[in-house]
Amino acid sequence: MAKLKVGKVLAFAGISGCGKSTLARSLAPLLGAQLLSEPEVDSWPAIARDQAHYGPALALFAFRQLWAAYFIDADRLRGTGQIAILDSYFFKTNGAYLGLPGMDWLLPATDPYLTVFQAMTQLDEQYFPDVDGVILVDISAVDRTRMLTARGRDSDRLAGFSENYALERQYVRQATFDHCRRYQIPVLEFQHHFGEPVTQAAELAKLLKQHWSL
Repeated sequence: MAKLKVGKVLAFAGISGCGKSTLARSLAPLLGAQLLSEPEVDSWPAIARDQAHYGPALALFAFRQLWAAYFIDADRLRGTGQIAILDSYFFKTNGAYLGLPGMDWLLPATDPYLTVFQAMTQLDEQYFPDVDGVILVDISAVDRTRMLTARGRDSDRLAGFSENYALERQYVRQATFDHCRRYQIPVLEFQHHFGEPVTQAAELAKLLKQHWSL
């Protein structure tokens, strides 16, 4: 009797600019996985790209639609026995730190849509398909600055974004561990360094095969 294929969904967590997408792109072929990745800035819809014109709330709503589709698509791949990799777990955890001190660059605490978005993220966390493992990426402040400089996004220059590295790191880390503890999802921590993503992805692939039998 043929064995049933068992698929998995893995996701990267970590602060914006820590290299999640860079690692995910290099890791996917090493695991024979399908990558579901946030598009590059040039492919973002205008409503997400031009926050000065449309406002941060509409940008978040636009991104929420993209992330929601990725989680559904990843679950479908898992159902066919494939490994799917999501380059961001933000969709499942961001409700924990929206409106907190230092996060106004994401959505100001005074924004009239804040409570709406917080309520929606709670529903998304509970009802959308979840993952089989989370890779929590950490990065030093120096390496993160180098990553941001290399990618050169306008959104990285929003007031308060770079200045609140320590707070965002603390929030994302706590939110990730809280969520994964609540839903019994294993977490693998990985220290990312700027440069040589292929070498670091190979190291990460080795760890995943050791710890999660991929």
